[in-house]
Amino acid sequence: MHLVIDANGNQMKFMITGGDVPDFTEAIDLITGVRTEHLIADKGHDSDEIVRFAQKQGMNPVIPPRKKRREQREYDTHFYKLRHFIENAF
Repeated sequence: MHLVIDANGNQMKFMITGGDVPDFTEAIDLITGVRTEHLIADKGHDSDEIVRFAQKQGMNPVIPPRKKRREQREYDTHFYKLRHFIENAF
């Protein structure tokens, strides 16, 4: 299950897929049309494509970089602490 929630933990969008589907493959479809200032996601969503798409949508991506990323990106560690809301939604 792939899920988008708001800052209050309310479900905005969701998608159900098989357990073998990586999170990043569904991310762009899931965030299309979502209006938010920040996109908080785990490092499984770290891809240049997702970051660029989020920025085009007017979002500030708060996604920690994968360890093997050639060029490490900075991210807002303060906002990233709010990611627990999505974990609590499951």
